[in-house]
Amino acid sequence: MKLGDYTFTWDPDDCDLPLAERRSAVQKTYSSAVFFSWGVVLAGTRVTLLWDWMPAAQFLALRGLYEADEATVWSPGQEEKLFLTGIAHGPFVVGEEVEDQTTGATADVLSVHGTIDGDRYLVLTNRVGMFEAGSTIEKTSGSPTKSATVQTVDILPDYDVEILKVNGDLFETVHTKFIYRRNVTVELLIMGEVSA
Repeated sequence: MKLGDYTFTWDPDDCDLPLAERRSAVQKTYSSAVFFSWGVVLAGTRVTLLWDWMPAAQFLALRGLYEADEATVWSPGQEEKLFLTGIAHGPFVVGEEVEDQTTGATADVLSVHGTIDGDRYLVLTNRVGMFEAGSTIEKTSGSPTKSATVQTVDILPDYDVEILKVNGDLFETVHTKFIYRRNVTVELLIMGEVSA
């Protein structure tokens, strides 16, 4: 996981997923009510990252980003998975490059999981662009030509964020003089997705 140029030494113990929220309002009139809806919007969503503890150096790095008072990029850094159905001429193998035939996104296959009767998915690396559920992916070179339908995409993009809060209790172990922070909370405000 990264925030700006800083790669976390310790990932959070708990983390909200950035989910778009529905924006709406209700106005009562004399004899009824009017409902307004502006659809589902990601911008303005808050995400909380929580740690039971973290090294003092990581806390200071995160606090420095907060005090810089600038928008930055948050990379959740989760495993990027494509759940597949209808694999033809497969299976896909580690090291192959795959391409989304709808969006043009590409990635390398890092690992292959699942069985014919169970969930089958690819873990991706070196992704460029976003894959789309319902589209077809194909191996980009060599034969046989392999293809599959993307059933589910489990990939979080990078997000433009404002850092709203970085808090934690200073703590020092008596025997080792190891200084760390307990009960650390980092709160981010999602401004939008970073364009691929």
